[in-house]
Amino acid sequence: DRMKSKITKIIFAVYNIIMLLFYFRILPKPVDLTMSRELVRDMRAGGWQVYNLVPLSSYSSFVIDPTGSIMRIIWHIAMFAMLAFLLSAAFEDMPMKKRCALLLVYALLPEVVQFVLSIGLFDIDSVIQNIFGVALGLLAAWAFGRLFGRRKAQV
Repeated sequence: DRMKSKITKIIFAVYNIIMLLFYFRILPKPVDLTMSRELVRDMRAGGWQVYNLVPLSSYSSFVIDPTGSIMRIIWHIAMFAMLAFLLSAAFEDMPMKKRCALLLVYALLPEVVQFVLSIGLFDIDSVIQNIFGVALGLLAAWAFGRLFGRRKAQV
């Protein structure tokens, strides 16, 4: 059981490193999910600066780039669902409040980094998608724990 826990923690750490490399654009994302210059230009022409604090307003980009918009949404949700699932598996004994607080920091961090380093747009919709992914990941971890009879499965 200790070996399984150690392996899960290693997988969680590797996943975190990969996420950081994606967000700092050291590794290319599997699908081109970066906003095109034209899209960013059009969004800025529409009133955006380097941030969007109005929920759901980024969905106007569906008109300009429907496929890219859908892929960005799926990317955010999937990355954070996996993160929450792996965190839950690696740290089963972590209290739920602490787990949620840590995952909230994870959900905010990429957008804050993009804003501070000017490598993208801070988008509240991305934060919402990240948090939705976290919720799905926690729910999946709970369901997995119930399905396979884990004694300490928490959510």
